[in-house]
Amino acid sequence: MMTRGWFWTLAGGAGGVLAVLALAAGGWPGFHSDGCRAAPYPGCYCEEAASGLIAQPINTWSSLAFVVVGLFIALRADRKRNAGASSYRGLGGGLPMVVYAVVVSLLGPGSMFKHASLTHEGGLLDIASMYLFGTFIWSHALARTLKEGAQGMVRIFVGLSASVFAIQVLIDPPMTPFFGVLIVGFIFTEVWAWTQRERGWTMDVRHLGAAFAIFAAALAIWVPSMTGGVWCMPDSLFQGHAAWHVLCALATGSLYRYFASIAPGPTPGQLSMGRPGLEKAVSDGEEPSSGAHPPEGLGLRLRIVGRGLVLGLTLVVCELGLRSLGSGPWQPFSNFEDLPVMSAPHPQLGWVNRPGSYRYPLGDRSVEVEIGPAGGRGERDGAIPDVGLFGGSFVFGFGLSDREIVSAELERLRPELHVANYGVPGFGTLQATERYAEMDLAPPVVVYGLVELHEARNVGSWSWLHALDRARRGHHWVATPAARWDGEELRTLGLVEYHHWAWSETSALVDLFERARVEIHDRTLGDLPETTVQLILRFRKRVEARQGRFVVALLDAPRRAEFYLHRLAEEGVEVVDLRHPRYPAEWKIPGDGHPDARVHRDWAKQLAESL
Repeated sequence: MMTRGWFWTLAGGAGGVLAVLALAAGGWPGFHSDGCRAAPYPGCYCEEAASGLIAQPINTWSSLAFVVVGLFIALRADRKRNAGASSYRGLGGGLPMVVYAVVVSLLGPGSMFKHASLTHEGGLLDIASMYLFGTFIWSHALARTLKEGAQGMVRIFVGLSASVFAIQVLIDPPMTPFFGVLIVGFIFTEVWAWTQRERGWTMDVRHLGAAFAIFAAALAIWVPSMTGGVWCMPDSLFQGHAAWHVLCALATGSLYRYFASIAPGPTPGQLSMGRPGLEKAVSDGEEPSSGAHPPEGLGLRLRIVGRGLVLGLTLVVCELGLRSLGSGPWQPFSNFEDLPVMSAPHPQLGWVNRPGSYRYPLGDRSVEVEIGPAGGRGERDGAIPDVGLFGGSFVFGFGLSDREIVSAELERLRPELHVANYGVPGFGTLQATERYAEMDLAPPVVVYGLVELHEARNVGSWSWLHALDRARRGHHWVATPAARWDGEELRTLGLVEYHHWAWSETSALVDLFERARVEIHDRTLGDLPETTVQLILRFRKRVEARQGRFVVALLDAPRRAEFYLHRLAEEGVEVVDLRHPRYPAEWKIPGDGHPDARVHRDWAKQLAESL
């Protein structure tokens, strides 16, 4: 492999290009539009989308510049190897530069996927290739700082790349700023590596300066050439983003020239040979090294201290990078600061509504809430309502006054009905079921408002418990019951709760690792949708045991609406689909996100026709 760098580079670049062409010929199966064809926005890179299989031809084919530069790097590295250049054995050649050539060549197909398809998946492949580039150059600087050889550098690259992709999958930070963190990490570490270099090391920083100068020129062209920019000409053959591709490819070539120029100095023994002896030693395969060698014990201690400093610097850069992305340390939710405590602890359900009258500000208006002795809104002096609504904050009408919620609107449309709202903010299916079961005098008609978010609540997922931990602030949203469906039996667990790590309050990096742990744990929880279905069936069984009518109102299910409609129909459950096309895109409470009064009115209208 070491003498065939051009082969692996060509295989990576050409293979990626062929994959682009094959998927384009197939109409991009499985790819989903990012909206640029229908309504171009600043992130659409200006060029007018063509009607053919290649959406942006100029931006697409200009990406081949990365493949060309990658091949140049590979051929140059192979030639240096064949010529016996001493730097080839270090980080300026050999395996690291072959990997770099492949990484640069993959930038081409990655960009082509984006511009040829204008799809969400194409954008992911584009940023993935950028992540590989960012992790490589950072790994190269880290390896020199840690005094690692070629294999050590590749190990750092593999580990850092795996970490970056894991963070993207688990945490999903904004992709472009996250790539910027990698570049900032490279710059910090590169400066550190340069200042800590040993005597005799050589490097041509002019090539590094040229790389940054070319990149700055590319950026100066790209920004005003974005969609809507002053240089944007959608139907022109000159596209600023295409120029960005070519210039960035040239910048990667300058970076290679810089990496290839890095070489250690000769040993004192080689220096004593004079120039002819040094050239002979190099030709015989002896590796030049730094000019001074400290005592073994002192050298070991210096290496340990140096690696500790590099590790500390890397952690500091990661911490600052996360904070620059808006991902700071753990903090409680701020939108509950003015919210009165309307919950009371409950030994089985975790919490319930606290009876009383409440008034609190929300934006430019005031919210008025009256909770009756049985914990419901709209109660009438202990009378049994004709219809009882159960569920979480959507049913409760979080952020809405009593006159605006679905139960009040339903009574206005059907004045012969007494409708009580027993929704409890934060409740899932399990809690709503148990809330109904403990009522002495239950309503004859029960409507359960199903929201897809109830899945996580029903199983006590750590992500949900982590959110409750951030929202408590004197409220009693702390512990919640959980259930598990193992394929044969529905098991109910006791109350479960979660407390965040203490250091998460001071470090964004620690908070990131904690959230990653939470995400990994939640992937082991089994079949969440079927658990919710089994809980709904248990709810229906309890209502029908009292000779009541049970109705499921599907309020919001962005991913699994069809599953629930089909699955509940199989079980003979009466379902009313109340999903609103303008929620959550438009009709939501500003600064809160819950459905607004217009959505509640629409729900009431459909329920009035169904009940």
